[in-house]
Amino acid sequence: YTATGQYESALYVLKSTGVAQVALDRTVRTAGQVHAFQGFMIALWASGNDELARELAEFSYNEPRTRMIDWMPLIFTASELSILGRDEQAVQSIELIKDSPRLPWNAFLRDAPTFSKYGTERRYLETLQVIEDRKAALRQRLTATLAEFGVALDPAQSPLK
Repeated sequence: YTATGQYESALYVLKSTGVAQVALDRTVRTAGQVHAFQGFMIALWASGNDELARELAEFSYNEPRTRMIDWMPLIFTASELSILGRDEQAVQSIELIKDSPRLPWNAFLRDAPTFSKYGTERRYLETLQVIEDRKAALRQRLTATLAEFGVALDPAQSPLK
């Protein structure tokens, strides 16, 4: 629901499943709860519940965690900073995603409401381009990589029949 701009529906689902209470109690512990917490916080912010969204963003940003160069913690940090109005730091966090060994969820990076205000920001756009270029390079190598392991894109050509 958050990805499609249906923030009220997202809030309803997150509240009815107990995720909101975990976020409000600040008892987030599992990876699934972290993802749900972020979705809840972003849906709050996008639906105009700025005060609570900022409170949760501040809490999450200040929680002890590894600040590693990987897209997921960087994108969560950037969302929190965006909600807090710390746009320069948010964009810096987004920029670091270029160096992530893993590719980010494109929809999150492109469509998160917390990043829409950066749509004309050069560094944000460069980050999106670097990721697209990395994906294109991987697609070009895909057939050869699969063949190296005896797999073909066309199942009829695969030696693993």
